[in-house]
Order: sequence, then structure tokens, then C-alpha cells
Amino acid sequence: MLKELRESTPTVVVDGGDLFWKSRVIRDRDLAQRQLKAQTQAKLLAQQGMDAMVPGEGDLALGISEYVALTQDMPVLAGNLVCGEQTWPLTRVVRAGGQKVGVIGVTGEIHPDCTLSQDPIDAVKAGVEQLGSSVDVVLVIGHVGHSFADHAGAVPGVDFVLEGESGSARKNPIRKDEGAWQLGSGKRGKTLGVLTLSFVKGASGWMDQASAVGIEERLEQRSDRLEEAREGLATCSEEDRGKYEARVDYFTQEVAEAEADLAAARASDGALSHLFLNKLVELEASIGEDDAVLAELEALTLAIDSMPAQVASSPPRIGPYVGAESCRGCHTDAYTQWKTTPHAAAYTSLEKERKQLDNSCFGCHVTGAFHPEGPQYANEVGHLKNVGCESCHGPGKEHVAGPKAGQMTAEPREASCVQCHDGVQDNGDFDLETYWAKVVHTSAEKP
Repeated sequence: MLKELRESTPTVVVDGGDLFWKSRVIRDRDLAQRQLKAQTQAKLLAQQGMDAMVPGEGDLALGISEYVALTQDMPVLAGNLVCGEQTWPLTRVVRAGGQKVGVIGVTGEIHPDCTLSQDPIDAVKAGVEQLGSSVDVVLVIGHVGHSFADHAGAVPGVDFVLEGESGSARKNPIRKDEGAWQLGSGKRGKTLGVLTLSFVKGASGWMDQASAVGIEERLEQRSDRLEEAREGLATCSEEDRGKYEARVDYFTQEVAEAEADLAAARASDGALSHLFLNKLVELEASIGEDDAVLAELEALTLAIDSMPAQVASSPPRIGPYVGAESCRGCHTDAYTQWKTTPHAAAYTSLEKERKQLDNSCFGCHVTGAFHPEGPQYANEVGHLKNVGCESCHGPGKEHVAGPKAGQMTAEPREASCVQCHDGVQDNGDFDLETYWAKVVHTSAEKP
């Protein structure tokens, strides 16, 4: 995708952090796999060309020296971050298509061994002053937090803000109080944000060419999901209260963002002079493959397969789980129907992609991985392959040993679904009504 963009038009490639990992913590047994993956990512991105990037918590979780080594061929900006003796520049000017793009890079407190030499917003102001009037457009990249984009966007001279920490996916950029436009390309590398700029001679501001088409539908959908979550919270058990509160919080934020997107789109018509068009490109199979990239990914898969920690003898960690075959004798009809669902082939789909030994992937393709006593690593799965009965109805060891009413969850809860269908891993495609019909094997109402 990047190769095609660079061949077709002057292109500037930037990243907002957490490129190599998603959080501050990497478990010790995951570290070797993560380092291998990061090395492959860094090699490929350096070959494709990276014009500016900022580090995030997940990147530095690999280790500061490791991050420095990974990015030695890429321009890192983090002008207010000090990690021992390691510092990075605050700004960079990238020339593309006869225009000069000024980039400012700042972070928040993203690592315990690092300090901030300057408040992020003060650093943005210093960056604008440093760039001066020699650039045609100013982009701020920050890995700070949700409110950062609002404050950075209010700094005079800033045109666009990419906030990497929040992971927001903004097909329609927003702006607050006539400030800079806020961008977001989502999490986990599932989409690529493409911002096309059209410079108009003599212009001094920016107008979004996108309309409000589609935002109303998104707002309506998110509002419906919020109402469902509120209804669930009003009637749920005390045990499930925390889960439903989290859902209410999530969809409240989604509704607020959709409302802001809609207001921004309606207010922008005809207001500015330079033009921009933003889109999010889903990085799916239809994009096509690059042979050189495929070769590197094949080498990565082979390296993970051969890691000693993965092939070492280790007893299955099944905890209170017994596996779907143990349910078959008493619940034949339900078992037979389950075998026809994608859940029953979840592990097979992982094996087809040769990702069954990948500690980042296996959890959503087996039973019990989200239970503290269930399998925590890819080589502990044993007979708990696939998304089995206990993924929805709870651990069955006690029930199999002495069946009694009330031991299992008769009607599965949506909370079980959204551990994997979380809006990120499934690109936000999960809809309970649609998905439930594909797996239900009783006359029970949806959870």
C-alpha cells in the first residue's frame, strides 16, 4: 500500500506510537516473540520509508536501547522526552511535491525511566516557533492522551494533529473552536489513514471536502448500542455490573465522538480555503501483497515456530475447563449444532495461517484463555482448541464431576463475546443480533 502511494503521488508517512506493541507491559515469555516481530516491522518500514514517528508506551516497553536500535534508520521525533542520555529532535521538515511539511513530535510520560523536559503543549508551541514560516503545513504528532489533541489544536500555527495514544479512528477529522483538524487511524494497524492535501495559492486555512454522509448512521448505531448497554446495566446482576458499566462508558464516548464529527462536518462547508480529503483504508486481502514483505513474514513465522520457549515440553494448563468433548454425551444436539459454527473451527483457522504458536493470536481461538487458570500461552492449550462450550457457558469441571442446576451459565452473556469481538480485533464489525443467530443452538433469547 505504501509503495503504491509513493509511486502515485508525493507521500509523507508518519506514525503516532505503539507501533511495535500496544501497552506498557510485555510478559517475560512474550518478550522474545515481540522483539522478533518488532525487528521485522522496523526492517520493512525502513525499506518502505518512514518520514516521522513518535514512540509510545508499547514501543519503549521493549526497552529503550532496543527501541533506539529498531529505529536507527527511521526519524523519531520526541522533543520533550529524555530517557537517560537519550533524546530526540522536536521537529522535522519533509519536502514532498514541492511543499514543505513541518512535523512536530511530542509525548507524555510513557516510560518510568524517562522524564519530560517540557510540558507537551509547551513543546508544541516551541516546535511551531522553531519551524517558523518556512513550511506550508504543520502537523503535530503526539502520544499523550485524549485531551492532548484539543489543546495542541488550539496552538496558533498548527494545522493538523495526530494523537497516537487514544487510538481513535477518524474517517471524518474533527476540530474544536476553529482549531487544528484532529486525525486518527485506529488501533492495531488494521487501517491506514490517508490524508490528501490540495494547496490553493493564497489560501491560509483548511476545508474538509468530506460531508456528513455516513456520520448520521454511525451516530444512530452507536446511540442504539448505548441504550442497549444502559438497559442491560439497569437489569444486570451485581456480578455483571462492572462489565455493563464499561460498555456504557465505551458507547458514551463513541456517541460523543460521532456527535463531534457530525458538528465539525456541518460547520466546515465553505469555511476554509486549502482543501483536504481524509480516508481510512482497511488493510485487507483486497489490497494485495508484496513479495518482499511476504518473504519477511514467512521468515518471521518460521522463527516463531522454532523458538525453544514454544516447542519446549509443557503440560496443558486447563484449570477448571474440560473441553467440548466432555459436553457431548449429555448435550448431543447442542454439540452437533456447535460443530457447524465458525467457533468450532477457530483453531483450525489459526493453524491455516500458521499462527497457532503466536502468543498474541491464540487466545481468541481457544477455550479458557481469558480465565486466570486457563491457558496463558500458546503451548498450554492442550485439548482446549477452538471456541468451545465453556467459552460461553463457563468452566465445566465441577458440572461434569457432579451435574447440578445452576453450575453453568445457561444463557450466555454478551460480555463473553466482547472479550474477542471487542471493536478492535474485529474492526468494529460485531453486532449481537447478527452474530448471535450464527451460533445459538437453543431457543434461548440473545444475551
